[in-house]
Amino acid sequence: MPRAQVLRVIPAYHRIWANTDPELIAFADKSAGHGNFRSWAKITAHAARTLDKIGRETVDGDVLGYVFSKLSGRSS
Repeated sequence: MPRAQVLRVIPAYHRIWANTDPELIAFADKSAGHGNFRSWAKITAHAARTLDKIGRETVDGDVLGYVFSKLSGRSS
């Protein structure tokens, strides 16, 4: 998906992205999503589990950093 489409689709895809800063979504796409919905599904699954564990509802930079560490195979 092109970046503009990512910024429309991802907030509608899952509630955890609905109130996330669009710049953070764009950063996540550039860093890990690459416009690929399968990649976004992985990012979303990790982020949703993390948010459930910490009792929050919206992705921020800290959550995204943790998700990136999980995607890269590093433990944090």
